[in-house]
Amino acid sequence: MNTRIKNFFYKNIYLNNNLLGLLISIILTYLSLYIIIEQIFLKDIRLLFITLVSIIQIIVHIKYFLHISNFSDYNWSVSIFVFSAIVVLIIILGSMWIMNDLNHHLVIM
Repeated sequence: MNTRIKNFFYKNIYLNNNLLGLLISIILTYLSLYIIIEQIFLKDIRLLFITLVSIIQIIVHIKYFLHISNFSDYNWSVSIFVFSAIVVLIIILGSMWIMNDLNHHLVIM
């Protein structure tokens, strides 16, 4: 490899971290997609596997893309993470509540 290219990658550690995070995210996404399409496990095991892969992918996104792992400003990082988790939880639970309510009021003719 060219020395100029090596120096570029060694100096840009964030680029290396982002590329590693992107690679891990792509692998996890294709792994979960493959498990669902090929129906390798039973339904309950697939659901557990997808849940575990999604939790791992959340951790990868937090570490490699949001850079929360460096604890230089720990209080702000935690507060931003908690706020984001609350917003995501509200969106998911609200969507589930709306879908359940729509299913309850569905009239079949």
